[in-house]
Amino acid sequence: CGKTVDACLDLVGMRGFAESSAHRLSGGETQRVAIARALACSPRVMLFDEPTASVDLEHQFAIEQIIQEINLRKGITTLFATHDLRQAYRGAGRVIPLYEGAVSQSPFGNMFTGEIHFNEMGGGKETICRIRDALEFPVITEKTGKAKLILDPSKVTIRPIESRQVGKGFSGTLIQLTDEGRHVRATADIGVPVHSLLDKETLRELSVSVGEEVW
Repeated sequence: CGKTVDACLDLVGMRGFAESSAHRLSGGETQRVAIARALACSPRVMLFDEPTASVDLEHQFAIEQIIQEINLRKGITTLFATHDLRQAYRGAGRVIPLYEGAVSQSPFGNMFTGEIHFNEMGGGKETICRIRDALEFPVITEKTGKAKLILDPSKVTIRPIESRQVGKGFSGTLIQLTDEGRHVRATADIGVPVHSLLDKETLRELSVSVGEEVW
């Protein structure tokens, strides 16, 4: 039993606190002890619910590393819930996005409330989803009226403004580039913020910077 306790405390970096009083531990230290306590039960699966929500930055990174170590060194399946998208993509082998309690088609962002209507153009009819009375997206659906529109960020492309094609997209300003680990999230303001998920090589080839007009 003592060996198990020591091994678990070692894994979370808390061996030196074995004799400390609980009320003297910080929030991050308490969280790490809680992880060690769960490890002592030799679980096959561990579920972490917002494990870094109430700890400082130093302990956030330590806990992220501990979760990865538990998975890689111990072979324990780890699942964690988080609102921090950067954390999810930085630390997880697989990300399952949720929206309003259900699995979402979108890895992050690009979820809008709009209204679907028929737009008569050139003698034909086109189904349009209008967002904020300004942006219109062609859609394929039999529905009309209010709806949720989801754009998959991995299918949204960003291009230099010179690459614009009439009727094929929107112009806007690149307002943010965020490193998500394996990918970069590019956010453009086209009247609403729209996210594009790019691999890093594609971003280098595009050679676009924050503040530039893009397509």
